[in-house]
Amino acid sequence: MWVFKNPQVNLSYLYTSEFFASLGTLTPDQTLSSEVRGRFSTQLPYDFGLGVSASYSDGRDIEPNETRYGISLSRNLGFADLTASNERTERNGVLNENRFLISLSMPLSERENARASFDSQNDLYQAEYSRFQRNELDDYGVRASLLRDNDRLTGTGEFAYNANRFGLLLQHDAIADNGMSRIQSQRSSYTVGTQLAFAGSDFAIGRPVGQRFAIVRAHETLDGSPVGVTQNKGSKARQAETDFFGPALVAAGGAYQPQSVFVDVENLPVGYGAGTGQYDLFPGPASGYAVVVGSDASHVVMGNLIGADGKPLSLLGGEVRAKENPDFKPVLVFTNSGGRFFAEGLAPGRYDMVLGPTLDIVVPIEVPEGSTGVIDVGTITVNNKGS
Repeated sequence: MWVFKNPQVNLSYLYTSEFFASLGTLTPDQTLSSEVRGRFSTQLPYDFGLGVSASYSDGRDIEPNETRYGISLSRNLGFADLTASNERTERNGVLNENRFLISLSMPLSERENARASFDSQNDLYQAEYSRFQRNELDDYGVRASLLRDNDRLTGTGEFAYNANRFGLLLQHDAIADNGMSRIQSQRSSYTVGTQLAFAGSDFAIGRPVGQRFAIVRAHETLDGSPVGVTQNKGSKARQAETDFFGPALVAAGGAYQPQSVFVDVENLPVGYGAGTGQYDLFPGPASGYAVVVGSDASHVVMGNLIGADGKPLSLLGGEVRAKENPDFKPVLVFTNSGGRFFAEGLAPGRYDMVLGPTLDIVVPIEVPEGSTGVIDVGTITVNNKGS
């Protein structure tokens, strides 16, 4: 029975001349003449993993030759991953070394992990807890570790937080003697990072996002309706949002790579048309985009049309035309069986709604300055045809 599953073999040979020097190194100093490495890894039954490795290096001048042998065994326990390995090092004229390592890694949740390990070199014990931080508003990350060896005990802690206008990082390290009789040293540090960004006449302050960014601003008609921004469609968590301090600031992705930012508007006025909620970007090495969510042309006018005989003007199609804005693109409109109509995407101003097969029914409508959302003009009696 073949017990090896997905076996892999890696072999490498490296030769370095005596006068080779890497870029930036003025004087060649190659301690090794050649090196041979080999590794075999495979999956075994019962969720075991096996790795076997060996290497031999030929020292130059007084550098001793070195031979290494290693073996590792791992297994998934369901609730945790267990890994154990042993490595033997043999050098000419030097005492041979054996090093044993064992570690247990336990996922506590989708974003949390605990790990414990032992290294026989200097009898090193380590325990660590970490919580992964996402690039989301009000999210945080945590890392805490405790390390003990033959010489000392070291504790470290780290806390990172994403605010809307800044990023915060707190760190603390403490070192005590092995018996914990006294603290030898400790240090605390904190970092508060923010970024000022300009794109045209728009300005934003936010968490550091790099030299490619988008400034997302809410139109004046959305005053009081915070706009949230994310780079993932359908995401429930925002990466930034507009507030009292102004527009939101988000990263625009990698250089020369298409990127989209998605917006959602909290407490969107009834009938307000905020568009698709997706803005496509293609940043260069250093690019700033100014994005405006919403516009004046976000009003909805609705009402009922009846003729001089009192009957509804039903099932008529047509369009809405601006009287004072030659650049306005006409908006399609129609009436239902009861004569009710809805006209979307209108800005403050005066319009003519033209209906009928020959567009000879003209209904004047107006969107007042300072109005928002849906404007109900009630019932309009149409007495005449023509403008």
